[in-house]
Amino acid sequence: MARVPDGGPLRLGLTLDDRLSAARAARDDLAAAGVHLLPIRHHSPACAAATARLIDEVRPAAILIEGPLHYDALLPDLQHPDTTPPVSVLTVRATDEGRTSSLFPLAEFSPEWVALRAGADLGIPTAFIDLDQPSRPELSRDEVVLQSERYLEQSRTIAELAARLGCRDHDELWDHLFELRGDEPAARLFDDVFAWSALARLDYEAEVLESEGSLRREACMLAELRSWRGRVDGPIVVVTGAFHTLALVEELADLPGRTPLAEHPASDPVSPDDSWLVPITASTLDGLRGYSAGMPAPSFWRRDWRARTAGASRSEVGVGFILDVVARANASSTDPPISFASAQEAVLQAERLAGLRGHPWPSRMDVVDAISSCLVDEAVTPSLRDAVAELFADPTPGSVRRDGRTPPIVRETRAEASRLRFVIDDFASHSTSLDISRSESARTRSRFLHLLAFVGVPFATRASGPDLVSGMGASFLTERWDYQWSPAVEASLVSLMPRAATLHDAGATVVRERLEALGENARESSPFTDLLVTVALAGLTSQERPLLDAVDELIERDPSLPSVLASATRLLGLWLARSRVQFAEPERLGPLVDRALAQAAYLLPDLAAVPREAELDAVSQVVAARRLLRDLDAAEAVDATALSEALTKLRAPGTAPAVRGAALAVAAADGHLNEDDLAAELRAHFAAGAEPGTAARLLTGMLRAAPELLVRSHELFLAADEALQRLPGDVFLDVLPELRHGFTWLKPLETSTVASKVAALVGGDASAIDAPIAVTTADLGQGMAIEAQLAALLQQRHLGEWIGS
Repeated sequence: MARVPDGGPLRLGLTLDDRLSAARAARDDLAAAGVHLLPIRHHSPACAAATARLIDEVRPAAILIEGPLHYDALLPDLQHPDTTPPVSVLTVRATDEGRTSSLFPLAEFSPEWVALRAGADLGIPTAFIDLDQPSRPELSRDEVVLQSERYLEQSRTIAELAARLGCRDHDELWDHLFELRGDEPAARLFDDVFAWSALARLDYEAEVLESEGSLRREACMLAELRSWRGRVDGPIVVVTGAFHTLALVEELADLPGRTPLAEHPASDPVSPDDSWLVPITASTLDGLRGYSAGMPAPSFWRRDWRARTAGASRSEVGVGFILDVVARANASSTDPPISFASAQEAVLQAERLAGLRGHPWPSRMDVVDAISSCLVDEAVTPSLRDAVAELFADPTPGSVRRDGRTPPIVRETRAEASRLRFVIDDFASHSTSLDISRSESARTRSRFLHLLAFVGVPFATRASGPDLVSGMGASFLTERWDYQWSPAVEASLVSLMPRAATLHDAGATVVRERLEALGENARESSPFTDLLVTVALAGLTSQERPLLDAVDELIERDPSLPSVLASATRLLGLWLARSRVQFAEPERLGPLVDRALAQAAYLLPDLAAVPREAELDAVSQVVAARRLLRDLDAAEAVDATALSEALTKLRAPGTAPAVRGAALAVAAADGHLNEDDLAAELRAHFAAGAEPGTAARLLTGMLRAAPELLVRSHELFLAADEALQRLPGDVFLDVLPELRHGFTWLKPLETSTVASKVAALVGGDASAIDAPIAVTTADLGQGMAIEAQLAALLQQRHLGEWIGS
């Protein structure tokens, strides 16, 4: 006898088999009487296909669907021909605690979606019959998806059945039992789904069902069903989650041993104005990404659904998926390509696994296992990982009717974009150039684009223009943006609604979230100045003060020189751009720049004593200080004397070699040191008796800080050439890594110029070198050893003059 939980059935002497048999018979009797209760799994292609077949067979007078009652107001949008899944109903409501939201996602292979479309095609009433969200206190504030199948996932009976059949979890068990079935009478599939879900349902005591809200919801569904039976003449199709079907059947048939439903509550009203139909992507539907009612890999099931509805061979779905994964992975140049042989083996492996497991064609897990065993070597490559992730959950959003009800934040943003003359009606790509130096309207358009980018809405990408965060392009007077309105833009805007009612509210919310993430115990100022620049560019003037206050508090005790230099650069950029950036308190910027410069001047001398392994990082800070001093030349009201003097002190002997080289180089590059004196300094470090490693680090610092000097100063070029030629071979190999690092700072044109000058010195032609040659340090060492052997051999044979100078 099968196990049953403690409760009513045992007191009545009923076994689980008795109760299940009685419920199945009662469900058949109800169907004969015109009440067709369809137990479905949300987003199951098998259930969707069976739903379509059954509706076509019975031609109902009405279709009822599990879903909040107030969704009836959205039926014109849901059933409109221009609405294409994946879509979701989004409800956002104001509560005493703040704002709460919920989602009701739909895929093209969701049984609910099939039922909605069938109702529209047949021209019959379609209605939702579940409690509205305010009447479901069991939902936590952060619960956003109304459908849930956690009862099935946590069922002990289903877990035991999965283990018995060799399935890893309830999802694989579902695929094995239901998704791999061919066309068959709808009643047969629903009968099996009913038995499967009833077994799971009977794992739960009445107290659990009461506490998590099922009994109240089922009472509401039952009341709506009874109401509709009196309003239409003909069969009714009722589409609900399979977990609820047993309760509805037992209550309608008044079966003994049933769990009494809770008293039907009056559903708290929800305004239709609080809900909208919005586009989503397949990732929202993915059970592997946290969606409690989702089938794993929704885009795989969409392929299966389309093959099923097109009458195509479903055996090709898995094969096509594997081949598309290989093609997508191989389109990336970051990893070695997957060979044809490996792809072929993966296809064969999927087919063999299907045969071994008794599947008529490769299942989702057959495909996953084949990819894992045949396309993965020691680790999953990023290109393969990304290909599988994208093909399992296609990022392309669905669409909703253009003239339907629109969420306020989307409506506001569309109106603002149109007012600012952005083209948003054709979903095509566009570009615009904004003269932000002279036109206030251009600056207004720029702030709008920056605000959308700040809150994460993928509407526009800046192609060129000044970047006040990185400190690049400060001389640019215009911005160029590429933009495109798309369903992804609307979906992203909608995702902000649980946190904000308007676009500017969303910006303020993001600022608060970023500040919370930075924390009250932050020590470095640069994350705050980065955020301050972004906020100013986005026109969020109301959010500037807390950021200015944070920088004001941190800047004089910031222990990090990179942070202080970055903050000084950002603040100076804002100060210089104050005429074109919307800023509420520009008078606070100048004093903050002064204080940042003072702190940088205080910290900069510490670079003189950095250990060898930290020298290159220190050189980068010397370069940042030099760049800041250059920018300060344009700000006559700012005194940079202290920082300039601190940088000069790093030129003193005893400073870490690379740091000193950098300080000397920037002094020469900026005209504060004679270039001939710099060349003499380099020669002295490479002279006989000097430590070659120290000399190489000095040269590396020079090249990192001012690589243009090697091109501009012939005297320095000759000094570097002479110094390198004097190095013994073994010493040269020892310092080669540092030298290589130094020469990497040359720009391509500078590298070409240096190559031409070297070629001229040895009587060659740099233009004859038409392809780079990859030479490792080991190759070079081997070559030099052979050269030394050859020189010794020539000397032994009295041919030393062949060696030359």
